[in-house]
Amino acid sequence: MADETIGPAPQQKPSGGKSKTTTIVIVIIVVLLILSIGGWLVSKYIMGKVAEKATEGILGGITGSDVDLDAEGNAAKISSDDGSFEISAGGKWPSDIPSDVPQFTAGAIEASSKSTAGEGGSWSISFTKVQADAYDSYRQALLSAGWNETGTVTTDSKISNMENDKYYLIFTVNESDNTGSLIVTSK
Repeated sequence: MADETIGPAPQQKPSGGKSKTTTIVIVIIVVLLILSIGGWLVSKYIMGKVAEKATEGILGGITGSDVDLDAEGNAAKISSDDGSFEISAGGKWPSDIPSDVPQFTAGAIEASSKSTAGEGGSWSISFTKVQADAYDSYRQALLSAGWNETGTVTTDSKISNMENDKYYLIFTVNESDNTGSLIVTSK
């Protein structure tokens, strides 16, 4: 038998196995987090739509009307053969309010509604953050636009009743809490 010399085992260089494993674990955790957040968002959207449709069905069944809710836009619309009613929170001056009603810009719109029945309509807008001189300046703008004042009331609130050929209008401002409202109704 020949003498065999056994020497030291050849050295192995690190293959980076530990760092590759760490990278893979981090990637998996990030992917799971993204999927869980995305899943939560998708489920919230789907559940919101399911609740919206269920509520529309219940209200439609009770009223015998077509009901359309917009949970994202904070709006609701109910319509029947007799007319319709829409309400929305926040934001914009109604685009279909009669053109002879000057836009009120001395406050923020909190909510607005519109109802129709036959040929007539009614609009209601509520305001917050109404400026101190808003009542007098808007009242003057209404008079300049051809509205006739039929009465005023001054208590904690200032109220002006007006009309023109086609519409009645009530404008109210409560200066102590900086709120206001405008109601326009067909004659």
